[in-house]
Order: sequence, then structure tokens, then C-alpha cells
Amino acid sequence: MEIHVLESKIEHSKTEFLEVKGKFEATEKVLEARNLKIQNLKSSLQSALEKVSANTNAHLEDMKTLKMNSDELAQEKHVELLKLESSLSNSVKEIEQLQKQMDEKEKTLQSKERKLLLAR
Repeated sequence: MEIHVLESKIEHSKTEFLEVKGKFEATEKVLEARNLKIQNLKSSLQSALEKVSANTNAHLEDMKTLKMNSDELAQEKHVELLKLESSLSNSVKEIEQLQKQMDEKEKTLQSKERKLLLAR
């Protein structure tokens, strides 16, 4: 009779072992599937990070180019402004010179008119 009880216990232990083994194998498959999903997510995130990084670097290069272009344009406009300022200054000097010449000619003309009037 004891042998029958022991055989029953052994059979029961085998059944429990097989159930635990089945649960363990199922859990192992679930974990493998999760690990695979995690690896896929890591890969996707790495790819997205690389794209964002590349786009950010491209944007920074574009901004640097725009700033350089802006600085160059500002420098060109500054040079143009200095040239215009110089030209305006020269024009003012020419006008002042012409005004002096006109004043001298007017004085000469008035002097000649007075002489003509006196001569009559």
C-alpha cells in the first residue's frame, strides 16, 4: 500500500512539475517576445534619434549659412551707405562751391551794373 501512495505522490509530483515547466516555458516565451519588442523599440528610437540629430544638424548649418548671408548683406549695405554718405558729402561741397561762385559772379555783376549806372 505504501508503494501505491508513493507512486501516486510521484505521479502527482510529475504532473505538478509538468505544469510548472509548462508555465515556465510560457513565461519564457512571453519574456522573449517582450525582449524582441524592446529591441525593436530601441532600434526604432535609435533610428528616430539619428534622423532628429541629422535634421537638427542640417537646420543648424542652414541657420549658420543664413546668418553668414545676413552678415554679408549687412556689410554690403554698410559699404553702400558709406559710399552714399561720401557721395552726398561731395555733392554738398560741390553745391557750396557753386554757391560761392554764383555769389562772386553776382557781386561782379552788381559791381558792373553799378559802374554802368555811374557811367551814365
